[in-house]
Amino acid sequence: MGLAELAALFAFSPDDLTDNRAGRLSAGQHARLSREAVEACLGALSMLVVLPWVAVVAVSYFIVAIRFGDALGPWVCGVFLLFFALVAVLLTAGATAVQRIARRWVNRPDCGVCRWLGTRFYPHTVEALALGRVVMLAGRWTLESDGEHEVLLLDGQPLEADVLLEQDERVLRLADGGAYRVYCVPRVWWVVAAEPLGEAVQPPAADG
Repeated sequence: MGLAELAALFAFSPDDLTDNRAGRLSAGQHARLSREAVEACLGALSMLVVLPWVAVVAVSYFIVAIRFGDALGPWVCGVFLLFFALVAVLLTAGATAVQRIARRWVNRPDCGVCRWLGTRFYPHTVEALALGRVVMLAGRWTLESDGEHEVLLLDGQPLEADVLLEQDERVLRLADGGAYRVYCVPRVWWVVAAEPLGEAVQPPAADG
């Protein structure tokens, strides 16, 4: 793949790539990843609020099933489906409502709620955003499969950061035997940019 294809695949600009080559996130990339961190924060917060109510519904079902199971007979299956639907509605509607309300207070990754949730649920994300660092993995990318597992190889060696393969399927597009520089955020291993290894930054041609 050429640089233009990689830029479209990983959504980076020439300015982003310049900052990544210098070992740091660009301002735009930092803002985008921060927004994603806020969304993760809102998702975690909504689950913390909604799950106790889901547990109440589940316990209520077992109470009904045990106490009235014989009287209901085959209708107990209908009761189960009703409770299952109620749980689904609670999860969806409750989580959405909590997120809408929470947006009044949760609008940046350094807010109090995000810091509290981040240190407990995704500390690596908090650390990665605070540091703003980028590391480069360069070489020939291939994919090896034993029929059950797939391993991403860099110059024939399995990647220690195999989370790349698990969390970002776009990386599989690189496993075509081509040589690329891939710029990643350490600890969380987000891929923010990539370029063909042969397209190094060339010095300007001398006049004359």
